[in-house]
Amino acid sequence: MAVGGNFTNCNCGPGAETCQSPTQPVATVGLCLADGTPIAVTVVRDCAGNITSEGWINLLTGQFTPGPAPADTGSCDTGCADTVCVQRCDDTDGDGAADQTYSELWCIRADGSAQLLLTYQDDPASPYTPTAPVDCEYGCTETETLTLCDDGGPFLRRYTWLGGTATFQDFELDGATPHAVTGTVRTCAGDGSPEAPCEAATTPAATPGLCLPDGTPLAVLITRDCAGTVTQDGWLNLTTGAYTSGPPPAGVMACGDSRAFELAGLLCDVDPASGDVLGLVLVEYAYNPDGSLASVRLVDPGTGTTYTLQGELRHCPAGTEEQPEQDLAVLCDTAADGTVTAFVRDYRRDPASGQISGHTDYTLDGQPYTPTGTVGVCHEPETADVESWPLCVVNASTGVTVTQVRRETVYDGNGDVITTRLVDAMTGNPYTLPAGTRLGECCETTRETVCVTPLLPTSKRVVSNPGNNTSGRVDPAWTWGMTKAGGRPVYDVAGPAAWRTPRPPGGGWVSLTPSTLTTPLPPGAPVDYYMVTAFELPDDAVLDATTIKIDTLNADNAVPGYALNGAAETRTNPQAATWFNQPPYKEAEHRIAGAVRGSNLLAIRVTEAGPGSNGGVLLDVTLTYRVPGVPEYWTVEHRDCGTTTFIAPDGNRYEGGLPDGYMACGGSGGSCCPEEPCPAQNVLEACRCDDTDGDGIADTDYVELLAVDCAGALTSLGTYTADLSARYTPVAPVDCDAGVLGAEAAVGVQARRVQLDAGETWDAATYPTLRSATATAHTGTGLITTADGTSTLFQGESVTWSIDEDPDARLTGPLTITADTGTTTITYTTGVTL
Repeated sequence: MAVGGNFTNCNCGPGAETCQSPTQPVATVGLCLADGTPIAVTVVRDCAGNITSEGWINLLTGQFTPGPAPADTGSCDTGCADTVCVQRCDDTDGDGAADQTYSELWCIRADGSAQLLLTYQDDPASPYTPTAPVDCEYGCTETETLTLCDDGGPFLRRYTWLGGTATFQDFELDGATPHAVTGTVRTCAGDGSPEAPCEAATTPAATPGLCLPDGTPLAVLITRDCAGTVTQDGWLNLTTGAYTSGPPPAGVMACGDSRAFELAGLLCDVDPASGDVLGLVLVEYAYNPDGSLASVRLVDPGTGTTYTLQGELRHCPAGTEEQPEQDLAVLCDTAADGTVTAFVRDYRRDPASGQISGHTDYTLDGQPYTPTGTVGVCHEPETADVESWPLCVVNASTGVTVTQVRRETVYDGNGDVITTRLVDAMTGNPYTLPAGTRLGECCETTRETVCVTPLLPTSKRVVSNPGNNTSGRVDPAWTWGMTKAGGRPVYDVAGPAAWRTPRPPGGGWVSLTPSTLTTPLPPGAPVDYYMVTAFELPDDAVLDATTIKIDTLNADNAVPGYALNGAAETRTNPQAATWFNQPPYKEAEHRIAGAVRGSNLLAIRVTEAGPGSNGGVLLDVTLTYRVPGVPEYWTVEHRDCGTTTFIAPDGNRYEGGLPDGYMACGGSGGSCCPEEPCPAQNVLEACRCDDTDGDGIADTDYVELLAVDCAGALTSLGTYTADLSARYTPVAPVDCDAGVLGAEAAVGVQARRVQLDAGETWDAATYPTLRSATATAHTGTGLITTADGTSTLFQGESVTWSIDEDPDARLTGPLTITADTGTTTITYTTGVTL
């Protein structure tokens, strides 16, 4: 019984009985322990399908362990795509003729490579080491097992042919217990006549193609006796290999099909009196959705109609004519409105001519069907197109590109979108966007070094009444006037009690009159007047970087505007309806136009609460000018998608332009940068080649980056992989002409020979390109050590190892040859590059 899936009936050695695998293991390969060690699980069943023993084999060591495999056993990541069992022959007595057979179990992997897993005879748990493998065409044992009957019933006779001579042995139906013949040996007859053999008297048969309701595939195991009686032994889970006695669970049906019908094998309507075959019959079983049997119908295999039994339903005797061959095809019926209906067409062929003689159509669940449209081959929707766009994964905070991906949109044959996905641009594997990133355009980036001058600020603060002098003296810093020129003195006073506004730090009140009690506006003074002070700017000041900050702290004044050096007045806030106890006027630092090097007059327009109001003012003004500092070099990133980023020496990035406090070298009032140091004018990429396997031929490309300084000298910056994605350390750099990748290299073979005196040793590991070696013992014996151990090289004996013409193949060890009691010569060849 052969079971599909991961099970391999691999007993191709001698002694294969009619009852297949009654005591022989079935190996399940493609499994690994948790540490990756490959194993094969073996199960032994008798002819009834019952498990008699189980165990597992370590495929690296060959060690067999009884009992179930460890609980962490699972499928190997690099398992076998298929297994192949090869029968070999062995000459154990040295006469040149095969006298033993053994089996080799090979694993065929998905990449096409093959690995020998087991070498054994009858039991895979017992490794077999061949003595002298020979061609099986010379004296290979061949066997065949037949089911015969004597007076005691059926038994097995195993015939063996070796060198044209046939022998046989008799066994009970278990294939192991010897059988003693009783009476006359004859073929077994199902109806008592020796002319009608009883086929598969006790041989189990598997019914695959069935599935549990959850889709798990299974095989039902049954046994028929010579009277046609069917015994259901159990069922086998083809996913796990677990065997369960008894009927399968309810709801079992054909895999991948909702059809609730099953056809048994071809049977015969037999006249019980004469034994004549009256007709051929198929048995159709119909099942309920829960898997229980609903009905049974006899079917005429030629017409598909119900068959009326005339005699008894039996297995067909030998020689009964087979039913005409039938072909099943799934076709599609396309209606006028485009609706497509799939159905099954059952073609009948004339058994004599082989020509199609008719057909019957069924729905996919087995009901009769009549096409109404155009019948043709069904066509699955094909993928019409895959559109792909390159995108970049960008750090959401810095805007730096993390990696490149592709967005793929897949369309079906109708142009409808099937799916949209992100894939890695290099591997094509699905890609998930990490947290903290976003998708953006992939922009080409160029960089340049620019000279940037920092602007060093110097602030000058002028307050009213410095030191809070209350003597009525003339204020040293401020004047007032009805124009922006000022010129009239103001006086440092204490101010009346009503002036409760806090003074500026380090300053106090000034008044338009020297009175320390009250300071009304002088006769003819306007409600609006100017308070004026002076600032000095140095010759290297960057004028357009000059800033100002104004505070007025008295509660009944307002500042409608101000001007520098008579320029147009900068308006601030409109006149308020109510003045007293207004919040003091303050403004943030900002640039001011009109600055000049040398003396600058700042005129602040002040509004009193109204005519007759006291002319007292609190002022706190800070003017900041900036001079160029030491120039420094910044990096500017230009991206073709429109963004420019300035990168400071400390790594901080500024999108769009220079931050406040910096200007380009050579700007207004600034100085030019000194000549930039020249560690490297340019960086060159040089393609290099590496010999990684020691054969003298270039087999790997890499890149060396070379810096060219101002004098033209080259300096290596390091070696990298061909795509510059990582550093690369070459094994043995060679001239790229020593083997152009992708081209056929010119190679040759060099002949060599050495003579070993007693005690001297030659080791193949010394010659990495070894292609052949011949050892000859001349005046004594030698010792040869290989992977199989140490053996004697007898006097006068020569042994040779060689490979085919493949220039990339190499003869590998271990292989050491030692001259033991005499002289031994080694003749060998090595591969060389021409």
